[in-house]
Amino acid sequence: MHGKDAMWGLTEHLLAAAVDALHVANWQRSADGQKGRNYPEPIERPGIRQPERIGSDPVSLDEIDDWLGWKGRD
Repeated sequence: MHGKDAMWGLTEHLLAAAVDALHVANWQRSADGQKGRNYPEPIERPGIRQPERIGSDPVSLDEIDDWLGWKGRD
């Protein structure tokens, strides 16, 4: 009924959190961590999706106003 989500209980979530913390602690002490690059990815958890990135180029405030429909509002 719940698929893979049913296989994750409190223990699995706590273990994933501990492993993520260890990955970050090791990363902080590495050359990459000292330079703030290649941050470790967390363990994927069921029911939690990674946010989708929309675009990669900067957008002007006028374009955002148009997109939000705020242009011409006072």
